[in-house]
Amino acid sequence: MYPPPLWLMIAFVIAVYLAAYGPGRLLCRLAGLRLGSAQERLGVACAVGLVILGWVGYLAAMNSQPWLATGFGWLAIGLGAGMVVWDLTRGREACDLQRSQRLVFVLAVLVGLLFTAAMNWGQIRYLDDGSLAGRFVWPDLLYRNAVLSSLMDCAGRPDWPWLAGVPMKGMSLLRFTALLPVMKALGISSNYYQVAALWLGLFGVPVAACCALALYRALGATAAVAATATLLTAFLGNPRWLLNDRFAHSPALHWAGTDIFAVAVPVLLTMLALLVLAVRERQKGAIWLSLLMLVSGLGHVPWLGLAVYVAMPLWLVICLIRRQDVGLAATLTAGALLGIVVLKLFMGTGTGGGSPLAAIGPSPTIRALSWAFPFLSEPLSPLLANPSATSALKLLKFLAVYPIAVIFYLLGSLWVRSLVLLAAHRFPWRRLAQPEYLLGLCLVTGGVLLSAVVDFNKLAYQGAQYDVLRVLWPALLLANLGLAYLLVENWTWLRRRWGLLLLLVLVFYGSWENAQLSLWCRVGLPVSIVSADEMAALRYLDQHASPRDIVLIDPRYQPTPGRFPQIEHLGHNWGYVSGLLNARIWLDNEDMARKFGQGELWDARYAELRRATDGGEAGMRRLLKEDDIRWIIAQGGRRLESYGLSEVFREGEVRVYVPRQ
Repeated sequence: MYPPPLWLMIAFVIAVYLAAYGPGRLLCRLAGLRLGSAQERLGVACAVGLVILGWVGYLAAMNSQPWLATGFGWLAIGLGAGMVVWDLTRGREACDLQRSQRLVFVLAVLVGLLFTAAMNWGQIRYLDDGSLAGRFVWPDLLYRNAVLSSLMDCAGRPDWPWLAGVPMKGMSLLRFTALLPVMKALGISSNYYQVAALWLGLFGVPVAACCALALYRALGATAAVAATATLLTAFLGNPRWLLNDRFAHSPALHWAGTDIFAVAVPVLLTMLALLVLAVRERQKGAIWLSLLMLVSGLGHVPWLGLAVYVAMPLWLVICLIRRQDVGLAATLTAGALLGIVVLKLFMGTGTGGGSPLAAIGPSPTIRALSWAFPFLSEPLSPLLANPSATSALKLLKFLAVYPIAVIFYLLGSLWVRSLVLLAAHRFPWRRLAQPEYLLGLCLVTGGVLLSAVVDFNKLAYQGAQYDVLRVLWPALLLANLGLAYLLVENWTWLRRRWGLLLLLVLVFYGSWENAQLSLWCRVGLPVSIVSADEMAALRYLDQHASPRDIVLIDPRYQPTPGRFPQIEHLGHNWGYVSGLLNARIWLDNEDMARKFGQGELWDARYAELRRATDGGEAGMRRLLKEDDIRWIIAQGGRRLESYGLSEVFREGEVRVYVPRQ
């Protein structure tokens, strides 16, 4: 409700580093994991530690044990400090990166932080009149803040933020609960999370860069190639024009610059790195840690890691055919399958999901390319329901066009990475016979299959097809490595007269989308305002309502439009009440409810609210009693005394009521 002090945010970032590094580094040492540089050890240790923090926070939240989160948070912070002292004194290990390679790596971190700062700096502002303003990342943070505040209450399975009393399923809660022990240990209120989430970029971006370096080194790349690939990952983007003006979520480091992505991106990159190490070097420590990451992965990276869970069975099939590495492949595949079971049993799918068989078919991701291939918009159900020669010809045409659209989609997603195709004849294709490259090939195949032949709107929630664009992240990371190999190992490209021009084109087109995104979030979106009157009411409730109290507010109230086109008062489309108030909201956030499959339930509850208001005092009293509603917020100067309510707070046109005794 109030801006957090600067010292607390700095302490929060330091505490996250220590709390993640401590248990992660200790586990890596006990497992005997061997890595080549201090940067790789830092990244992998922090990512493994985040997984541990996530599980402890999850257990504390679900079993109503806040002491567990607080105690382990302080233990992890202390352990982190101890491991840092150990590494600087008795536990020193060699670092095989040369100075020039370290400089390239540092440049990658700086580029990632630059994009992050451009997108996040000043996005949330507490204004002098008591109002709250935000843009771009803020709506998502409102929703995530509501989830985290429910978890921090440690009162068992949380409600959906917009439907009090309806238990929340899924949402891959481990990426939320990874932050819970640190926030509990430092006594940081969930109301500070929106600002704290932006500060997490100082943790997420450097750690993600370290994890990316570890992945590229695990694939056998030289230090120079790995550092260059990490730099490319810092700025390479995807074309916005590809899918209906939607950004294609290229795995640039700035994605690790905000809240749960600061957890998810390092976990994904480390899971990939450990899998490759397990396959390439047969390190026992890497195998055991890979199993830990696979079992926990979907709880942290629900979309980013999907290709991994398809790739492991594919790799097992290849190993069975080749009669090599069968035992290792079977072990890792079992870990991946167990990860799916863990997601279903402990967290669920988010909406209950649909039938996997019903979701197999032409993907909306590819059908969205109908602007380039009009025939892709042809509905197939009528053709299959009425067999005829004409239908057969149309189906044949669809089957011919669809693979072409998939190739178009892949080349568009690869964007400037397609430059590697110009030197395809120089690439050592014999490497694909090596187990780690076969695994990489399975990752690419898994991403393509998921994005091309699965309709995730039927499996997850409405709008999931936008999120599923992220399943190509592993493939894009491998493409970054291929491009880095081309630039470093084939220096003749750069010695030619047009070499510098090639690099300039690469940087321009590769970074243009991220630069455009930064500019868009700074000036392209209107500033959304929660008015001073509304914030005053929320602050009053924050002081008087308990986290388990239920608050009622009209979820379809629309404030008067602002006088300036770049400033708009925020309504409930993003559920700012559930996102700011640490209490349970009876009904809020209609858009998100529909996205996550609660549309019918939301409509039914709103109809119940209308019946109660139409029923006068008797109807309202019945509603408040049956659903144990203790607080009512009235906006726009609305008076509710006639419903048997007593006013307890007023600020401007906003009032807070309680049921009259």
